[in-house]
Amino acid sequence: MLHIFRFIVPVPSPLPLQCVTQRRTINQLFAVTGSHGKTTTTGMLVHAFNAENQPCSLIGDGTGNGHPNANQFIFESCEYKRHFLAYRPDIAVITNIDYDHPDYFSDIDDVRNAFEQMASLTTKYIVACGDDPQVRLLNTNTDTLFYGFGLNNKLRASDLTVESNATFFDVFYRNTKIDRFNIPSFGKHNVLNSLATIGVALVLDRDLEIVKTQLAAFSGVKRRFTEKVATQF
Repeated sequence: MLHIFRFIVPVPSPLPLQCVTQRRTINQLFAVTGSHGKTTTTGMLVHAFNAENQPCSLIGDGTGNGHPNANQFIFESCEYKRHFLAYRPDIAVITNIDYDHPDYFSDIDDVRNAFEQMASLTTKYIVACGDDPQVRLLNTNTDTLFYGFGLNNKLRASDLTVESNATFFDVFYRNTKIDRFNIPSFGKHNVLNSLATIGVALVLDRDLEIVKTQLAAFSGVKRRFTEKVATQF
């Protein structure tokens, strides 16, 4: 699928803000969605892919990049008020489904219905957390790669060990061990985020050695309540 985007780019100017537009042709559109973890997963996916054929990106922490020769666009896609139905991604990542945004969604079935609508708009592949019971209930005809810790997932992690500065885990695909990965963060949720990234890499046949190296150096994303301390006044 061909996607054409117009990016707004600030340029130096004596005026408060001057912008120029640049048309970019994007051959692959990747949407990362889910009730929780989508910002970290988007950032992780962008970081993993930046070492090879840098993509354009837009992350929910307010960061993002445009690259003149990019043919891929990775972005965080929000379910609130069904905003994510505005897109037709080639690949969608679904981290989990939970009853969030009760000001809009009536119940968990309404939330799941929104994700089913989004899944129906995904043209090539869905990479989804198979450990999440609501994700497993999705009714979709789009090819889906399930990841998680459970043995019923085609892509799974096992044998987690935690050291002072990293989490290590084995990754299996179709019951065959790929490699032992590590991330400089903690918690099973971050391992799941890593599996989502690895899953997209597998679907696209990316170099997993590069992905492994990038994941080991991922420092995280900006947080809503990050504190900054001024040392000079």
